[in-house]
Amino acid sequence: MNINKKKYAAIRLTVCGVLAALSIIFYTLLEFPVPGAYGFLKVNPSDIPAILAGIFLSPFYAIGVIAIRCIVHLMNTTTGGLGEVVDFVIAIASVLMFILPVKLIQLKPDLTAKRTAISYIVGVLAATVAAVIAGALINLVTFKAFMGLMAPTVPVNWAMTKDFILFGGTPCTLLRSALNFGAAVVICPILAPTLKRIYSLSV
Repeated sequence: MNINKKKYAAIRLTVCGVLAALSIIFYTLLEFPVPGAYGFLKVNPSDIPAILAGIFLSPFYAIGVIAIRCIVHLMNTTTGGLGEVVDFVIAIASVLMFILPVKLIQLKPDLTAKRTAISYIVGVLAATVAAVIAGALINLVTFKAFMGLMAPTVPVNWAMTKDFILFGGTPCTLLRSALNFGAAVVICPILAPTLKRIYSLSV
């Protein structure tokens, strides 16, 4: 039994490593700008591997994937680390709020396709709300410092910060949620049979 536990622990770590690598690749190669006045805002599908790690392994692995991605990207940051902080906060809040209701609802016996669909709907709604709230709060804290790095001659006031949150940060966060969680809802049922054994060993 101990051998089996060690074996599947190694499998989980391997899968987590692969998902972390995919998250880094998605962040680096699949990022695209968000149309609008704020040209520095970008979206990528790098949360998808973290969501898969959380669903099929455990929330702790999801946090690990996000942390590894942000640490690696921090080495080549162009925002003094502020962009990575914002990314980390939004990713942690939204991914965990997607994972928790999905896992709680799907833990009930006699799981049906209807209940599975409900779990994903609840997860997407919870994740989107969490992402918007977390994004607004972290942008409220970091926007002035960010503009100080990117455009030091531009004075930043409350009106500018509010406009960025309402018309820049929030739409970007909504697009990010639609991309990542929409894809996850499609991918998870496809991967579920293959990763069923790993899923059953979740902690």
